[in-house]
Amino acid sequence: MRTDPREAAKHLNVAPLSPLEPPTEVLPFRCSCSLLKKGHSKEDALGFARYGLYTRIRWTGKNMFRDDSDASWDKWGKQNPYFGVLTDDKFRRENITEESKSEVLATGRVHIQRVLSMAISHFGEISRNSALDFGCGVGRLVIPLATEFEHVTAVDVSLGMLETAKQNCSDRGIRNVDFVQSDDRLSQVTRSFDFIHSYLVFQHITVRRGAEIITHLLKRLNDEGVLAIHFPFACKHSVIRKFAHLLRRNFSPFSMLANIVRAKRWNEPFMQMNCYDVNSVLASISGCGIKDVFLEVVDAGGFISAFVLAKKPKDPLGKIQGKHLWAADLNPHTQNAPAND
Repeated sequence: MRTDPREAAKHLNVAPLSPLEPPTEVLPFRCSCSLLKKGHSKEDALGFARYGLYTRIRWTGKNMFRDDSDASWDKWGKQNPYFGVLTDDKFRRENITEESKSEVLATGRVHIQRVLSMAISHFGEISRNSALDFGCGVGRLVIPLATEFEHVTAVDVSLGMLETAKQNCSDRGIRNVDFVQSDDRLSQVTRSFDFIHSYLVFQHITVRRGAEIITHLLKRLNDEGVLAIHFPFACKHSVIRKFAHLLRRNFSPFSMLANIVRAKRWNEPFMQMNCYDVNSVLASISGCGIKDVFLEVVDAGGFISAFVLAKKPKDPLGKIQGKHLWAADLNPHTQNAPAND
């Protein structure tokens, strides 16, 4: 008589799989082997494995072979944190030196000085009480922010990245930074900020999830605070290269094969590159009552990106004075765009 997979789970001291909640950390194939050891038939074990895989796919809503950007980034944080931040082979774990680590961190100082100068030039002086860096990586932007703001919150999905960033701050005597692991709703970020920054991060996050994160970042921006975010919106790569990227993203065995062909470790994590719709991002910003916006276009690395600076007004729901950048104005073929306020 065939055993119901739900009943089989009970023999393994595993919580039964309820149709009302996602499965717990059950590894179907390991459980199937355990079933065989306990005297169940191969048919029962195979049925449990099939059930487990089906349940996982049904609840996660994605193919088990598709790249999980959070899991991949966590691997970068554990295996190659500096290369994950700046993709140059000299920053790989086997090549990196104390000198090259300092080189990575030095680029952060230059970037933050430039961004703050741009923000002050367009919006005036910024309150320096609190700042957040989303996707902090090894802390290359957190360290200079900590010298400019009284308190900084460093946010990253990878615990490995957070540990490296924490160590880099500790080595430099920086004590005004707290480190928070990220999720899509930023549920662990419990305060608001005068300056919210993210650079070279959203490209590695799928657009749907990235849009949600941007919404929650905007909710945590203080009145008269400044948002500074970077995201790609166009890819200049060939059709073949785009198709190869699509295959690697959606079918991990192809990504493993590509690693071998390129003389890399077969299990090196995939690094997604996602392009966002500029109109959608600006619509999210505008939805918070923000009209004072500056946008810089960056052409580098085969991608055209936008670096957006936006200042939240003192009274977002009231009459706002300032530059009103309409999303439609970015398309030169759009006619009859609304006039600026």
